[in-house]
Parts: sequence; structure tokens; C-alpha cells
Amino acid sequence: MLLGVGASGAAGNTLPAYLAELFDVMFAKGDANGDGMLSPIELSRSVKGTALDGDAHAILSLYALLVAHADAGGDRGGDGGGSTGGDAGDDGTSSTGGDGNAGGIVTRAVFARGLHAAMQKDPDGATAQWILAELMDAAAAWETYASDEFGGASYYVRAAPNALTVWEKPALLVTMERCTALLHRGGAAGQTSGESSDAY
Repeated sequence: MLLGVGASGAAGNTLPAYLAELFDVMFAKGDANGDGMLSPIELSRSVKGTALDGDAHAILSLYALLVAHADAGGDRGGDGGGSTGGDAGDDGTSSTGGDGNAGGIVTRAVFARGLHAAMQKDPDGATAQWILAELMDAAAAWETYASDEFGGASYYVRAAPNALTVWEKPALLVTMERCTALLHRGGAAGQTSGESSDAY
């Protein structure tokens, strides 16, 4: 259900725009040294306070899944960085050493593809729960207002640092409403009425 209204098909093969933007934010937060690549230790720091926290096997399994998607889009190098070598970040640990990844590098695009695959593989797993928590935080940044100039029509405002104002309900909010409806009904969530924008 987290794949949202923008997903195509039962498997959700198309990544919705709001999830792509969320993954971009998650990657930026995790990339502590700003080199455009995510190391296993940076990933372990990113999942603090989640169901993955402290589970070394689960974290390394997720990292291996991310690395497995390094070639899916022909993306082997960093975002503006070199295309070879591991991520020797501030922790001094290479992202490619000793894990059988054959030089795979987790860049921004690889991170998004891998997380999407993890959600498809186990929609109720720890990784999906991590993403759900991030989505809830992102949704909390939005406020709904009624316009005095347009007959009380609703518009939506996202707080800084990524401030944005839109007239169409953001797809993120539509999806979170569908998730809430599903939890309350204990069945399949119906399509939420109204148009939505791709805003995250």
C-alpha cells in the first residue's frame, strides 16, 4: 500500500514521485560525508530508532540488496564522484570490502532502486516499516488551509526547509489516508477521492 496511487500494476513497478523524493531525502541524510555514496556504517546510522536498529544481519542483508541493484540502471559511480573504489568515509570503512559485492557502490539512484525492491519483496518487513516512519514524518510537515479568496477551497503548505504550497492534495497525503483507512477497516483501502499532485 505504500507504493501509492502512482504505482503501476500489482507489484508497483513504477516508483511514485513522492517516494522517489523521500528516498532522495533519506539518502542525503544518510550520506554523512557527502561523497554521493552510502557505506554500510552510514546505512546503520540511518536506521537508528527503527526496527532495523541493532540488527547487524538485517542491515547487511539490506545493504547487499541495495548493492545488487547497482547495475540495474548502469549506475556504478558516485553522484559526481569516481566510478571505482569503495566508500572510505569518515569511518574509514570501505563499502565494498569483504561483502562479496564485487565493487558495487550504493549511490543515490541505487539506494532508491534497492529500497523500492525491498518494499516489493516484503511490504510488511522492517525496511518497509522504516520507510513508513519516514513517510509519516514527511506527512506531518504538511498543513491544510482553506482559502478566503476562492470560496474556502483547500490548499496545502509544506513547512521549511523544503517549503512548498500546492492546490492539489499531495500524493503523499493521499497515500497516508489510504493507509489509515486500511488499518481502520482491516481490508483493502479504497481509492481516495479527489485529485492529487506528485508533491512529496
